[in-house]
This record gives sequence, structure tokens and C-alpha cells, in this order.
Amino acid sequence: MSKILEIKKEIKKQKIDLSLIRKLRRENKITDEFLIMLNNLTLEEMIGVKLELSSKLINGKMYGFKIWPSLKKIVQSAVLYYALSCGKTYSEIASLLGVSQTKLTHLIETYRILEMLNIKQKDYLIREEY
Repeated sequence: MSKILEIKKEIKKQKIDLSLIRKLRRENKITDEFLIMLNNLTLEEMIGVKLELSSKLINGKMYGFKIWPSLKKIVQSAVLYYALSCGKTYSEIASLLGVSQTKLTHLIETYRILEMLNIKQKDYLIREEY
């Protein structure tokens, strides 16, 4: 059986949920009330609060963690995760990000997004429309 037919068969069998909000709700890490309060914050405020909370846990010292050089990777990872959760097809996600489908595959592997979601590459690829 060809790879495309195999993927089409899988499409009928299962649906992959890439919503970060639903994932965090299932893990009881967030509530509706939390999301309402979070929605009232700017992105800058959210990042600032997260950094402040993180540094309080370690007495205000980040012990060699260089925040500034890490920002680009952190933000790109978050945007990639968002694009994967809202895009309906591989080509739509690539278009949203402004990259080729080949580059998208590379980004997914580089940022280890699928591992973070605990799903296999094969499972994610079934979202592609043929």
C-alpha cells in the first residue's frame, strides 16, 4: 500500500488534537478562570510574570541561563506550537508561518514539537488533506 493511501486510511481512524489549551486543561494545569485572567494580560506582561515567578523559585538568580539569546528560540517554538494547533492542513500551517512544507517539517523536528505533544510524526501527518 502506498504511503498516501496509508495516511488516508489513518485519517478515517483517528483525529489528532493539537490544542495546547485542551492539553493543559486535560492535565489540570489551567482552568477557564485562569484563561479569562490570562486573556486580560498583554504578551509582554505574561512573559514578565512567568520570568518573575521562575526567578522567585530560585531566589531571583537564573544561574547562567541567558534569557536574551534564548528569546528567539522560545518565541519561535511558541508560534510554531500555535500554528500547529490552529492550522487544518500541513500546507495551511506552512503558509501561516511563511515557510515551505519542507522547512515546516524541519522546524517540527528541530523544536521537537511532536515529542512535546507525545505523538508520532505519522499521527501528525494524517492532518494533511489529499
